Amino acid sequence: MRKIESPEATLRNWKLVKKLILCIFLSVFIGANAEGQTLTFKPSFSIVADTSIGPIILSQCSRSTPEHVDSFWMPGKADITLLENNFNKLYLIKSTNCCSPGATIDSLQNFGFQYAGVIIKGKKYIYINAFPAGIEARYNDSLSKIPVIVCDGGSSFWGVLFDIKSKKFSSLAFNGEA
Repeated sequence: MRKIESPEATLRNWKLVKKLILCIFLSVFIGANAEGQTLTFKPSFSIVADTSIGPIILSQCSRSTPEHVDSFWMPGKADITLLENNFNKLYLIKSTNCCSPGATIDSLQNFGFQYAGVIIKGKKYIYINAFPAGIEARYNDSLSKIPVIVCDGGSSFWGVLFDIKSKKFSSLAFNGEA
């Protein structure tokens, strides 16, 4: 003969089942969300620019670049890893400079990057000179010594500063339009 549970026991069991379902749902949701929140982005092409071309990289003809640069330095592998581990934070900032105030980066895909270490007021930054992927092929592997400078080009060409210490981006600027 089957034993019939009391209403109180049934209610306790139902609450336990609901808690179990909620825990499973939250575990799956939090795990999936954590996976989607990764900030790492590994570009298809990137290169660290030699300090000798730092001033030239900052001489872009149709976008603003950082001012008051004291000197240049060579970012190492750990610095680049730190930068790339935070790259997707770029989606959160807006351009505050010429030539497209308020513009944002829609995608990091299909861009190549030159990295130049700059020191401004004693703080280390990496300046990122971004350009459409594929342009690097025109330079025969010499982009550590030759900066990519293009007048106009709009959102296909942009630059931004990455603060090594705070792990934040600033001074996003896009090229002007022809």
